Amino acid sequence: MKNISSNDLKSILASHKLWIDSKYKEGKRANLRNADLEGADLKGANLVQANLSGANLYAANLEDANLYAATLEGANLAYANLSGASLVNADLEGADLVNANLEDANLEGAIVTGTEKEKVESSLRAKFDEFAKSLGFEIVSLTVKRTETINL
Repeated sequence: MKNISSNDLKSILASHKLWIDSKYKEGKRANLRNADLEGADLKGANLVQANLSGANLYAANLEDANLYAATLEGANLAYANLSGASLVNADLEGADLVNANLEDANLEGAIVTGTEKEKVESSLRAKFDEFAKSLGFEIVSLTVKRTETINL
């Protein structure tokens, strides 16, 4: 795990923004592979096609971040706030999403193979159960459908 200072992170993100804005002619693609970004505030960050493989993003704030086609393979996203984030076509293979906030996140086309799926499903089921209980209901059976059916 490599430590990234706040200044280094700002520099990496600025170079990445230039890379995106110049259509890959200037700047440099963000390479945050195996970076320790625990608790980092990346709210609204443009991380399109960034490499975050194996990164520790435990409890990081990625609210409204653009992670389109980003590589997050094996990343630790447990307890991360991904509400409103775009994860379209992102590679989340083997990522830990336990207790991550995915409210209003767009996961269209995202690769989620090998994620902590059972734990994510349990987390989703717990959230649905909590919501139903607050309304005075009990969920007996629940099926969530997107591109595949997940029986909880």
